[in-house]
Amino acid sequence: MITIDAIRAEDRDALFTLFGDWDPDYVFEREAFNESFARSLASPGNVILAAREGSRLVGYLQMYPCDELGF
Repeated sequence: MITIDAIRAEDRDALFTLFGDWDPDYVFEREAFNESFARSLASPGNVILAAREGSRLVGYLQMYPCDELGF
């Protein structure tokens, strides 16, 4: 069963692995990811939800304020 809850700081490594699984041809830079993840968690307007199957992270949803539509 998949459950949804807030992402946590300790999810950082699992989320980084998940990114690599989504696009194995792209090399994600670990240091840049770590910095972005920390900024995202610290931003009060940023909401990141985690999808978990048991204790395993299987997906995420990120929402943040945007002043304009992207189309």
